[in-house]
Amino acid sequence: MHVDLCSDCVISGCTVVITLLSQYAQIHNITVAQALEKVCTIFARNPEYEKLCRETVEFISPILIDL
Repeated sequence: MHVDLCSDCVISGCTVVITLLSQYAQIHNITVAQALEKVCTIFARNPEYEKLCRETVEFISPILIDL
């Protein structure tokens, strides 16, 4: 039961993030991938987090394009 609850939370969290990114991209007339890149600039003060963010974007961008 706990695993299912966690899975539901992750899926819900992903849905919220994708929705917000999509709205941000539409408002600013950019792609979702470009919006994700902008999010990574938030982590510019910590190079380790910024690198992790950019690697995540590289991994997830093709998945988002298929959606």
